[in-house]
Amino acid sequence: PTLHGLFARRAALSPHRPALRFPGGMLTYAELDQYTDRLAVRLRQKGVRKESMVGVLAERSPEMAVSVLAVLKAGGAYVPLDPDYPEDRLRYMLEGSGACLLLAQPGLSVSGFSGETLEVSLSSLTSEAETGAVSDEADADSLAYIIYTSGSTGTPKGVAVEHRQAAAFLSGMQGQFPLTEEDVIVLKSSFSFDASIWQLFWWTISGASVYLLPAGWEKDPVRMIEAFSSEKVTTAHFIPAMVNSFLDALETEPAETRARLGRTLTRV
Repeated sequence: PTLHGLFARRAALSPHRPALRFPGGMLTYAELDQYTDRLAVRLRQKGVRKESMVGVLAERSPEMAVSVLAVLKAGGAYVPLDPDYPEDRLRYMLEGSGACLLLAQPGLSVSGFSGETLEVSLSSLTSEAETGAVSDEADADSLAYIIYTSGSTGTPKGVAVEHRQAAAFLSGMQGQFPLTEEDVIVLKSSFSFDASIWQLFWWTISGASVYLLPAGWEKDPVRMIEAFSSEKVTTAHFIPAMVNSFLDALETEPAETRARLGRTLTRV
């Protein structure tokens, strides 16, 4: 299977269920499928084919999720670019990966990038005419994404991952910690980190949904508690230091909040 194939299969089975949750809005599986098809068609028109490298420059946002899925549907492999990275690092990643195109959230860019930059906004995609799905060029052996290491021990290095490898990892996660349609995953890691992969795609297997935590809130336990409670988040990922801060902050919350999160946040 491919990563976008997992999503497309679930979208056909559960079109009206919530898929993407974010502050101020929500997209169903059908809506997310339609918007990613529209962008994938535009990417094909720009020359994206099997294993074309496409940079995605975005904060956690609907535009980020739509861009990633659209690149995969077009047959390409995405290169996640965190806007908090220095511009010279972003240029290095784009050049090193051989990216032919950059998808950017409105207001973001990488100066000096030699390829074309295409701005992606949810508002423009919602108003576009229906296009239908593009023909599937990628297969299980195709590259899905390239994630760069931190470079803490030298020059950052790109790690290329195929659809088969990523799908097998997600299948193992589902086998060990099975999600249902009622689960809500929170995407709180930078999508430039490998920990983001299950947050980006695992929910598609079972028809669960993903909540996009606003940028910066992953550093604030109080805001996370507020978001987890209001969005009924059931599944989250923490590094040890942050989970301790989260639990300490939770102790200061009213008993009702602690009880509510205790009932819903079952996997940390």
